[in-house]
Formats: sequence, C-alpha cells, structure tokens
Amino acid sequence: MAELRRRGSLLIITLWIITILSVVAVALARALSVEVRLTKYRLAHEQAVALARSGVYLAMQRLNQDSPPAGEAFDWLGDDWAAFAQADPAADPATWTVALGAPIADPAAGAEAQIAITDEERRLNLNAATEPALTALLLPHGGTQELSQAILDYRDPDAEPVTGEPPSYPKNAPLVALEELRDVPGMSAALFEALRPLAAAVPESGAVPRVNINTAERDVLLALGGDPAVVDALVGRRAGGDGILGTDDDCKAVAFAQAAADLSACALAGDPTPVAQLLSLPTATFAVASSVFRVSVQARVTQPSAARHEIEAVIQRGSGPPAAIQILSWRER
Repeated sequence: MAELRRRGSLLIITLWIITILSVVAVALARALSVEVRLTKYRLAHEQAVALARSGVYLAMQRLNQDSPPAGEAFDWLGDDWAAFAQADPAADPATWTVALGAPIADPAAGAEAQIAITDEERRLNLNAATEPALTALLLPHGGTQELSQAILDYRDPDAEPVTGEPPSYPKNAPLVALEELRDVPGMSAALFEALRPLAAAVPESGAVPRVNINTAERDVLLALGGDPAVVDALVGRRAGGDGILGTDDDCKAVAFAQAAADLSACALAGDPTPVAQLLSLPTATFAVASSVFRVSVQARVTQPSAARHEIEAVIQRGSGPPAAIQILSWRER
C-alpha cells in the first residue's frame, strides 16, 4: 500500500511537471511566433521604405530627362512626367505604377510603387499670392476675405498673435506644407480639402506666383483675374479634338514668346489678343515651363508581410545636369 502511494505521488508530480513544461513550451512558442511576425513586418516595412524612396529618385530622374540642357522647355499635361502609358485602359494615366518582385529574389512576392508627379505651378503658391488673388480663390469654395487675410498674416514675418481661447500664433515664415493651413483660424476641413488641388506651398517664391499657362487650374486662372470665357476655352481645349492628353493635337504653347499665337490658334479661332491680355496680368508671372513639382509615392509590399510607406517630396528642377535638381521639402509617413 505504501509503495502504491509513493508511485501515485510520483505520477502526480510527473504530471504536474509535464503540465508546467507544456505551459512554458506554449508560452515560448507564442512569444517566438510574435517575434517572427514582428521580424517579418519590420523587414517588409524596410523594403517598403526603400521602395518609396527609390520611387522619388526615379521620378526625379524622369523630370531631369524631360529638361533640355539649354534653351526654353515647355511642360503640359500630356508630358512624359505627367501622363504614363498604362497596360490597363481603365488605369489612371497620371499614376506611374512600378511593379517588381520583393528585394529577396522571389517572383511571387509582390512589391509595387505608385508614383504621381504634379506640377506645382499649375496651382496658386500661397507664399507669393496677393490678397485679391487669394480671396478670389477662396470665395467660390466658401472662404472669406477675412480668411484670406488670416492666411497672409500667418506667413507674414511680423504678424501678431490672434487673441482668443486659445490664442492663435502665426508661423511668421513661408509655408512648407499645405497642411499648415489647418492651423489658420477659420480654416474648415471642407475648405482645406477644396484647396488641395488649387493651392501650393512652395518655400522659394518671387513677388508674385509663377504659373504655367499650359497646366494651370481653371480656378487659379480665374483667381488671377483671367476672363472666364478665355480661361474656359484654354482649359477646355488642352486635350485637343480627340480628348486625349499626350497626342499631337494637344493645345499647348511651346515657347512663351509665341504662347499667345499658339494657344489662340487651337483654342480661340486664331485671335491672340485675349490670350496676350491674360499672360500680361500683373497678378502672376506666366510661363510655359515649370520648375517645381510634387512627387507622391505610395509603396506596397506583400511579402514577407504586408507593409506600406508613403513619401511626398517637392522638387525644384533646373535645366542642365542632374545636379540642377534639388529637394525643397520631404515628408514620410
């Protein structure tokens, strides 16, 4: 009987030891599983970051190749940097999709970068906009003259804080990102979203905004004082008779000296006077070539884990070698 009790006790102890070891093994397995998943995600994230950064430099190279070594260039919405050939007819031609295998040589592993290059000189630069032009841009979207003045005060180097609860403190420096508008008193979320495609925040600017007549948004040209009939004719005929950007019949100016003649020939029945009047408005410096672009890259990696990374950079392009391109701002998220 004593021997049976002793063996029973040993069996119970053995079972407890096995149970404890099983719990420890399960805990270790779970911990290792979490570590493996975290490692896979970290690897995928680093791959996505590298892919997104590579996308920016790929866009910079494309912009550099589009810039001639000397002489006047011209940019339009059907240019090589703006419209990309797509295998899928339904795909957005403004998005350049670069698909490749993951950096670890696995053709089944997916990695993709979607690159968009936007001409910042088709928009109104808030760092150079005058109060009348800014007000004219805001009013159709629910803004006010008071809000226009608040934006100018925000960038003014010696503006005073705005009293209130809590008080608002101006930046007193040029804007470097459009999102800074959210800090301006009176700026609503709806108005900010309406301004996204129409306004830019280029740190380096002149006394008045620089605007590309080949690419400028309709609302921007109207805000600068353009005649609505002339503006509608120019914007409406940009894609030519076939309605497809990037073809030979696109309505564009190839040199500023002949811009009035070029644009009037394809949009206004050959009368250059209305276009010449638009190009001579004192509210902007008009051009047919652009120097500042926004590059947006969304990188996606699916293996060894799912990860995404986004970069938005503002690029200034000069003529000449690659060294002429510089980065004005860079944001990652």
